[in-house]
Amino acid sequence: MKKILCFIDELGPGGAERQLVGLASMLKNHGYDVSVYCYHPIYFYEPILSENEVSLIKENSLPQNVFQKLWRSFRVLKNGGYDFIISFSPGSSLAALICKPFFRKTKLLVSDRNMTPVISLKQKVIFNLYRLADYIVPNSYTQTKILAKHYPFMQPKLRTITNFVDFSKFQPSLPICRSRNGILNMIVVARHAVDKNISNFIKAVYIAKSRGLRFKVDWYGNYNNRIGEQNLGLIKEYAVDDIIRFLPPHNNIKECYAKADVMCLPSVREGFSNVIGEAMCMGLPVICGCISDNVKMIEDGVNGYLFDPTSPDDIAEAIEKMINTDDNLFKTFSNNNLKKAHEMLSATSFLKKYVNIIES
Repeated sequence: MKKILCFIDELGPGGAERQLVGLASMLKNHGYDVSVYCYHPIYFYEPILSENEVSLIKENSLPQNVFQKLWRSFRVLKNGGYDFIISFSPGSSLAALICKPFFRKTKLLVSDRNMTPVISLKQKVIFNLYRLADYIVPNSYTQTKILAKHYPFMQPKLRTITNFVDFSKFQPSLPICRSRNGILNMIVVARHAVDKNISNFIKAVYIAKSRGLRFKVDWYGNYNNRIGEQNLGLIKEYAVDDIIRFLPPHNNIKECYAKADVMCLPSVREGFSNVIGEAMCMGLPVICGCISDNVKMIEDGVNGYLFDPTSPDDIAEAIEKMINTDDNLFKTFSNNNLKKAHEMLSATSFLKKYVNIIES
């Protein structure tokens, strides 16, 4: 039985963390000896690991500096005797790559979950460290193309594995129909960060409001940071705090999707979006930026609407289109999303691709 370590910096309520916990659980149920480790003691998804009897290696305190992160990582790798390491975040990947020369017999899979059209000096250094990895697994086709183009040495190691969605959890409990009170209920699920494009979205909501459009937005994501504080100020400045509510991460996000009519993701940068996939499985029409792998998931006028995320006017136009979409087309969007989700987001296919790499 192969010993596998799934490695990430923390288990906060994010998309990458959900994917890692799902992968660890599936590998365990497939018959592997699986452990999960993160050097930050944040364990939002611990109940899922416990339910699937996946071992969680815990720390009692936050690391004081980067050297302590490296030491903690080295200690866990040394004591574990793992056959395979799967790292799932930039921080954990960097730590695993630096430690790799000390564990030559251990295979290392680096999951690249970013989209980097512009490669900074820091990113160049990290990408060149990928030479130490045995496999490089972007979760988007866009990132795979970028890496293959700029770093030919990666090509033999590259495998694209997009995200999965748990169909048993994310599925509509009732036939999909929009709210009957004349107000469109929109959900956004994203952390408060620059790439989530919240300022342009707030401006778009202001434009849509000024046109007399009736809608509400519930935005779920951690806003306990500097950018979150700025966004709280912006919704008041633009007088849209009667439309947008900023809410903390939810333990059962399915309940939140079930209350919504549509899902929106205004990001200017995404890999392969977890939340778009979840919304599709719930049968929600989607409006999102015309970027990256979004265009593989959402087709304009087929299962939602696409917009230019750098243009508040274009975002507002997409909101208006969705509000004015008639009930028959709205239902068609929903049905198309359900069908496409089952074609693209199967957990069985996701697991099989990882198992093929582990056993190769």
